[in-house]
Amino acid sequence: QFQIPLTFLVLAGIERERHGWPVLAGALLALAASIKLYPAAFALYWLVRRRWTAVGAFAAFGLLLGLASLFVGGIELHRAFLHTSVGRIGATLYHHPFNHSVGTSLAVVLAQLGWTGLDPDPTAVLSSIAKPRVLGWLDGLLLVGFLAASLRWAARVDEHAFYRRVWPTVLIGLSLVGPLAWLYYGLAALFFLPLLGSDPRMALLTLFPWLLISPFGVVVRSLGGSRAQQVAGTLAFGILALLYAFNRAERDP
Repeated sequence: QFQIPLTFLVLAGIERERHGWPVLAGALLALAASIKLYPAAFALYWLVRRRWTAVGAFAAFGLLLGLASLFVGGIELHRAFLHTSVGRIGATLYHHPFNHSVGTSLAVVLAQLGWTGLDPDPTAVLSSIAKPRVLGWLDGLLLVGFLAASLRWAARVDEHAFYRRVWPTVLIGLSLVGPLAWLYYGLAALFFLPLLGSDPRMALLTLFPWLLISPFGVVVRSLGGSRAQQVAGTLAFGILALLYAFNRAERDP
């Protein structure tokens, strides 16, 4: 996995755009999207903020990287990747204590309530099954709904709120509403934690999600198994996203 360099590229893109280097910002985000596809969605937030230079640089560098990849790997390799990797991920439920996707955690809860077939082996640390169609629709609605609401929010707030509230919320939220939300997907949002620490009330509330993840995530797992840890982690990241969304801190990230 390339999550650490990917996190660096996303954060560097956000930071460079903020400080007046939109071409470099677009190039960095394009490079991040060439490693994993989901960072491409972040360019939409520049689009609604009318950061035309950053969006244009992202599109131009993304096109160059895409053409270079096609030249090296060929069309068949990319077609196979889109079909077997991207398509399969969206159509599969991945049960793991560190996959904190809202859709997968919802499947765990529904399985506990009696929906058979959603979690055939709750004792297995890692298992995967085909996603029922209704859950696939729900995942799609969650993704579209989050994008629509957050883009509308991003378009209306001032610069202060855009960088201090919208970005960290989006960095968590887009992962949670996707089919995979591995624990390390939250790395980028953690760099905004000093914002919460500047408000004593927020700092105190921030302790709660961390208690659900570590070290008490181990306690949660010992009491309720790996599925309980999975749901607790989803809840923790959801709470952290809400804390960012309602944060009023003045300190720069």
